[in-house]
Amino acid sequence: MPHENIIWRPPGDKSISQRATFLTSLAEGTSRISGLLWSEDTINNLKSLKQSGVQIKTVGEDVLISGVGKYGYHTGNKSVNLGNSATSSRIMLALLCGQRGCFRVDGNQVLRRRPMSWIVESLRDMGAKIEWEGETGYLPVDVTGALLKGRHHRIRVSSAQAVSALLFAALLADNPTRIYRKTKARDHTERLFNYFGFNLVDTGDYLELTPPNKILALDLSVPGDVSSAAFLVGLVAMQRNPGLSLTVKDVNLNPTRTGFLDVIRRMGADIDVLEQGTVCGEPIGKVVIRSGRKLKGVTIAGDAFVQSMIDEIPIIAAVAATAEGETVILDAHELADKDTDRAFTTIELLRQFGISARSIDGGLIIPPGPFSSPGTVTVPNDHRIAMVAMIIASCCAQETIIHNWDVVRVSFPGFLDEFNRIGHAVADSELKLWGPHSLEEVGV
Repeated sequence: MPHENIIWRPPGDKSISQRATFLTSLAEGTSRISGLLWSEDTINNLKSLKQSGVQIKTVGEDVLISGVGKYGYHTGNKSVNLGNSATSSRIMLALLCGQRGCFRVDGNQVLRRRPMSWIVESLRDMGAKIEWEGETGYLPVDVTGALLKGRHHRIRVSSAQAVSALLFAALLADNPTRIYRKTKARDHTERLFNYFGFNLVDTGDYLELTPPNKILALDLSVPGDVSSAAFLVGLVAMQRNPGLSLTVKDVNLNPTRTGFLDVIRRMGADIDVLEQGTVCGEPIGKVVIRSGRKLKGVTIAGDAFVQSMIDEIPIIAAVAATAEGETVILDAHELADKDTDRAFTTIELLRQFGISARSIDGGLIIPPGPFSSPGTVTVPNDHRIAMVAMIIASCCAQETIIHNWDVVRVSFPGFLDEFNRIGHAVADSELKLWGPHSLEEVGV
């Protein structure tokens, strides 16, 4: 492998992008968001806000959102569709509960399989009026706006989306809301609320928000997405020949998101992580990963630690297959509540490439490789599984044809181009690239 140093800024953080658009939509005044992720998920997020009466414009790559105030949502057609995004659907559901009027929340077939009961039950405790339109526990739902009451909640799931949805609902409540977390997961909502100056107390055991009378507009910058970066970082770590270096700049280094970096360091990867400042309350910096190190299998456990890498477990599994010795991943029950049952689809993908991975309660075990190409693979409708399939295929001696690879559009539409800076793949058709122009295409 020739010596090469690649410098790259990943696309904007998906989690922060979605939370930022919702929060600024509730403000009084116009906020400017720079660094927003342009992907299918965020376009559907912005479209849902437009359907709710929020004015959205673009200046170059930046988005201008003119907020409607805390209780200003309305829908001309009474329906919003969030496409594939569970984060957006759960936060939007929480916000619509406190508005005036009747609404319908829906999504695509993947999102319709994502459980909503653990959000709806807590919102109903606050006085929300939500009815299941079809199967109990799943979208679509009908919402009748109501006065939300501040309550004490004890979260039963590890997902940060449960805390985030209730924090957004708490903005609209009449009294303080207290939330006891099951575990500390990604805290982007808390950091955004602190950046906006809200009265949010974090005791470590619980969060308590006193709702502000109004929200004033602020400009926001979105750092690079560490989850997207993880796939190329993992690809470099898997290369046994020295000489390749990847520098990921302006990337989010929030400690509730960087478990993947800790894991591959424990595996023996040649990696440096340097924090360089903060943006809107989020630590940012750079990651440098170099090829050529032998890796070793590790055991990954602990609810909070696993939450800090929950979206990266598929790429961790791929990296683990190139290590010496087994890797064991525990405490990952939440993988069942992703675009697919991600423990199952990760194991199935590895098996197709010759790795005898197996499931255990709440996790999986990955033995070392080598990878062998099955010739053809059809990936499920899961963007992270699709990216891992391409990475594993690049490690095989024979060519692999991957069908449905373009589902990467959900979070990382430019993945193929960035992947080709290290690997090699040819697409049979061009992938639609999302950007400011996409808003006009979808009627925003």
